[in-house]
Order: sequence, then structure tokens, then C-alpha cells
Amino acid sequence: MTQESLAQLIEVAAGRQPADLVIKNCQLVDVGLGKIYPSAIAISQGLIAGIGPDYEGKESLDAQGLFALPGLIDAHIHIESSYLSPEEFARLVVPRGTTSVIADPHEIVNVAGLAGLRYMQEAAAQTPLKIEYMVPSCVPATGFENAGANLKASDLEAPLADPQNLGLAELMNAPGVVYTDPEVLAKVLMAKKYDKPIDGHSPGLKGKDLSAYAAAGVMTDHECSSLEEMQDRLARGMYVLLRQGSSCHDLARLLPGVTPYNASRCLLCSDDRHASTMLEIGHLNEHLQMCVAYGLHPITAVQMASLNTAQAYNLRDRGGLFPGRAADLVLVRDLQAFEAQYVYINGQLVAQEGVYLPPIQKADASAVRASFHVRDFSADRLKFQVQTRCSSENQAQSGQVSQVTYASPVSTSACAGQAECGPKARQLRVIQVLPGGVVTGSGQACLDLTPEGDVILPPDQDIVRLAVVERHHNTGNIGLGLLGNYGLGCGAIASSIAHDSHNIVVAGRDIHDMALAVEELQKQEGGAITVKDGQVLDRLPLPLGGLMSDQAGEEVARALAQLNARAHSDLGVNPAIDPVMTLSFMSLLVIPELKLFDLGLFDVKEFSLVPIELD
Repeated sequence: MTQESLAQLIEVAAGRQPADLVIKNCQLVDVGLGKIYPSAIAISQGLIAGIGPDYEGKESLDAQGLFALPGLIDAHIHIESSYLSPEEFARLVVPRGTTSVIADPHEIVNVAGLAGLRYMQEAAAQTPLKIEYMVPSCVPATGFENAGANLKASDLEAPLADPQNLGLAELMNAPGVVYTDPEVLAKVLMAKKYDKPIDGHSPGLKGKDLSAYAAAGVMTDHECSSLEEMQDRLARGMYVLLRQGSSCHDLARLLPGVTPYNASRCLLCSDDRHASTMLEIGHLNEHLQMCVAYGLHPITAVQMASLNTAQAYNLRDRGGLFPGRAADLVLVRDLQAFEAQYVYINGQLVAQEGVYLPPIQKADASAVRASFHVRDFSADRLKFQVQTRCSSENQAQSGQVSQVTYASPVSTSACAGQAECGPKARQLRVIQVLPGGVVTGSGQACLDLTPEGDVILPPDQDIVRLAVVERHHNTGNIGLGLLGNYGLGCGAIASSIAHDSHNIVVAGRDIHDMALAVEELQKQEGGAITVKDGQVLDRLPLPLGGLMSDQAGEEVARALAQLNARAHSDLGVNPAIDPVMTLSFMSLLVIPELKLFDLGLFDVKEFSLVPIELD
């Protein structure tokens, strides 16, 4: 701002010159004072010049009693999880009243490295939505994985020094913080060097370990799933992000923990929000509906979606309808449904009655295309090689991880499991799907084996094959496991949405259907695909890094809905789960309990590889 423009703003605020726009006859939701009252809002140069009844402007809008809210701010979201480009994501959320998001481009950076971050920045510049990027801290999420990039602390200095990046994104490697891993601490110190906020991710962390995590400077956590976890973090000075996404629904169980004393430390976030969810339900407007329906005062709910987030992330230019702040505002009919009638960003009308007004212009996405590099893949590589007799040597199920150290070695003294199962069967670990979240259980099953050591899936048990195929560096790695409670009765489902390294994850009963799914997925440059009896059923192409579509949100939602519906009806997937979303979290090594990645099975509690054999 120049001295001349500052003087102009002051003249308008003082009523000596007309505003560019005056919104008259609105009910102003004052998140600073905590009151609602009739007012006009004077806007000049994209900023709020003043509030009060007597402003005049070159243009005016009669709000006819609509409620004026600050623009809504999502405190934590992965745009890639919408399966949309940033430009298309903005088209869907802005008409719902969202004017800013704190975005972690962790997914695309795990695929394309810092080139992925640059693409996201360039795409954000094409939209009026204020997309504030955090710099991913865990690429890959753990030291075990083969992601598309491996960013050290030194790699993060330039993006953290860049003023357009807001802070350090979620520190998923909580054990690395608690146990003072030098590389993790170097990333923390890099953020501190540039006075940038640090986001957290610490499910299940408590007691002294949680104190250690907070002491390191971690500011937030969006992984609270219980009131106890919420209170533990508030007591340690952290902000709690109450999450309501497409996969994780924590808001309702956490709302009883919001009180007049701690509400200012509570923010609203999505974490993930699919295109279909935004089209059918909305975005932060749904969060506000839930808050008010629970019994929170509407002002408190709006504060949690605006002022609190702006203060937590040092966004001093927004968060309230205050003079000198950006003219980011939403006009709604009532404080129950929060249906946006008008949305302004920097004083410009960007949406009206649910319609996005700016033209769609998209950034060049060539840097995040052509992201599949798979070597030595065939259906035979999906066969297990389980030992049929006791051995003094640990062997990995795929032959790819024979040199790793396991957390729980196979017993060499006796083979009670084999005696129980029979000489050609083994007691094997099974990843158990738990509906309603991303946490998995660790189960077991006694399965017969072929003479070569491959598993024979019993038709009367809900167990299928699971594989993760490395797709970034031509390593040829394939991790093999078993998946229970997924319900897949026939065919196969493959996806390149496989948090957080985003290799290819495929589940199925028949290795030939699984292989076809993997091969066809590569041809369409990623996304999701279903196969039955050697034929492709449905496709969801996501050519931008294998994570995002270059199509409209409505088309993405339609394709995903059809794929999921037929996965239930034609393949028999458990009706209590989302087929693609559930599969995408089976390789997330920072969420308990048992997961699979391209090197094998991973026990999250032990934070180590484990063999598939239990006996």
C-alpha cells in the first residue's frame, strides 16, 4: 500500500469520500465484539473501510437484512484429496462461503517434489480463493517409503523463506519429534528460523510424549478423535482443529468439548473433502450447520471458521469484518443453514446464489503429469511366497525385503501355528478394515498354501489379496498383504491414491484381474479403476500426478459415484465403507495399526516392518 492509497482508505473510512461499494441493510456478525447488529459495510480498494449506518458509495447493494459474515477459512485441507485441480476446487468451495484455505500440498509433493508445490502455487494464482500453502514436512511420511521425492531440511529452506508459503505442514513423524531425530528437528528449526507456524499430526500421542511434541513448537493438531485428546492438546497450548471431512468425521464428537473458555483455541477444518461431498453437502457451511445444530452460539461457530483461524496462522489481513481488513465476506439468509447468497473476496463479487462468477483459467500442469514409472510388473509378482515349514530365517512375502529387520521375527523354536493349521497352511497377518475412519486393525487367519507358498483364499472368509506397487522410481518393489472386512467378492480395484507416498494400491481375489487393473491404471495416468473377469468396469482418470483430474467437479463426482456404486453392487465391496477411499488409506504408515507399503507389512505401533507369517 502506498501513502496515497492509505490516505484514500482513511478518507473513505472517515466518510469524507465515497466508498467503491457500500453493502447496506445487513445484519453484521461481529466476531470481535461478539454481537449481531444492523450496519452498512463500506469497501474501498478491496478493503473494509468502515462499518456503520451512514456510508455512501459509488455503488451499493441493499442486503435486505441478510447476515454478513467474515469470509470462511478452512484451517487445514489437502486440495488433492478433492481429486480436483486448485482452480476447480475453488469453483466448488467459493459459492459455499469459503474465501481462504490453509492447504497442505503434501500429496502432490510426495509425487512430484517441489515442482508439485510450484504447480499448486501457479494454479492458486488463477483463482480468487486465497489458498495459503504450508510446506510439506514429511516427504515421504516415514523413512521407510519410496515416494516420488525425499525432501530434507535443507530442501525446505527456500520454500519456507518464501513469503507466499505460510508455514511448515503437519509433522506426521511425531515419533521423530519426541525422540529427537536430527533431520526432523532440523525441519522444525528451519520453520522457527523464518518464524513460520508448525502444524501437527499426532493421533494417540499423550502424556509426556505429547508435552515433548508441543514443546518443540507444534502449534495445532487435527487428529483428535476423542474429548480426552482434545483436552490434552488444549491444556498444552495447542490449537485443536475440529475435523469434518469426507473420510474422517470428528466434529460431532468434539463439539461437547468446546466451552466459552476454550472456543478461541478451536478451529474448523476439512482435512479432505471430495468433489461429491462439496456438491451435495457443501464445505465449511456444513461445519457451521453442525455447530449451531449442536447448540453453539452462531457467533462462536463463525469465529471458529474465521477469526480464530486467522489469528492462529497470523493472517492479520482477514478473519473479521473490521476496518482495514480484506473485504472477504459472505451474505447469508440465516444462521442455521448458512447458505451463501453473495460472496466477496477483496471486495469483488465472486459468487451469487451458488454460482461461481469468475472465468476458469488453468495453470500449465505438465510438471505433474507422466508420473508412472513401474518396472518388472506381472501377475506372477502378485503371488505370495510364504514358507510352508519352520525356518530359522525370516523371509519377506514378496522377496523384495529380505534384508530388512522385522519388529516381530518368525518363531524358530516351534511352529505351533503350523501344527494348528496343518503342514500346508500358515497363520498369517491380515489388515482389518474398520468402517468409519482410517484406522485399521491387525487380524490373523489360517490359510492353506499352494506347493509354491502362494495363499489360497477361502471362499467363506472375507479376506482378499492386497498389493502396493512402487510407481515413482522403477524399483520393481511390490509389497504383498491380506485385507479383511473389505468385502470384495470378485474382481479387483486399483488406485494411485495411496496415502501418503501414492504408489499403486490394488485389492482383489484374482491376480490376473489385479494385474489388468494395475496396467490399465498406468495407461490412464492414475486415479482409480475396477475390473471384473478380465474386463474394465469403471474408470476415474486422475492424470495430474495420479491424484487430481483435469475435468469439472461434476464429472469427477459422477465417475467416482458410479465406480463406487458398482464396486458395491458388482464386486461385493462392504456396503459400510467407501471402496476407493478405504483402499487409499491402506498404505498410510502413520495411522495405526497394520498397513502395507511397497516393501511389505508395517506395524504402526512398533513403527517397523513385520513379516506376514505369525507362526
